[in-house]
Amino acid sequence: MTTTISDIQTRIKNGESVRSIVEDTLAKIDAAAEYNTLVSVVREPALKHADMLDAKLKKGEDIGRLGGVPFVVKDMFLAHDTVSTASSNILKNFNSPYQATTVNRLEAEGAILVGKANNDAFGNGASTENSDFGITKNPFDKTRVAGVSSGGSAAAVALDQPAAARANVACHPVPCRIVSL
Repeated sequence: MTTTISDIQTRIKNGESVRSIVEDTLAKIDAAAEYNTLVSVVREPALKHADMLDAKLKKGEDIGRLGGVPFVVKDMFLAHDTVSTASSNILKNFNSPYQATTVNRLEAEGAILVGKANNDAFGNGASTENSDFGITKNPFDKTRVAGVSSGGSAAAVALDQPAAARANVACHPVPCRIVSL
């Protein structure tokens, strides 16, 4: 069963720390590494962000509409505190000087970036087989691909790694039956 945004909000309202939720998400990511859903994990910045939100909660401050919700973005999206490769070795050491509007808006509402999802290099492909960082395996059948260029995002959600994944604005038919946000 996939954890929903509502589930996370309820856990926080019931007193669970944001750090605990992020640690739980990171543990799920580590446990499912064989599926190759993520190009990178943003561990330390995510935990630091969680601690900041926990401090706000202790002061009674609002943490945003998505406060404490872990998310991943397709590696095509630029984000601070992580290498942004577009799943290509050409950019394997590229640290973005700025961040995608999508990431800014999610973080402004308290969501916490935990990783960059695998995709076809530069978004060119339809199966997540064309990533320089390996093929994303389908969570329902490891002998199959996760599908579409956003397969890493879809597989990550199917494996309950983040509560949300940002891939594309358009929804594509996905062979693993999970469509990311």
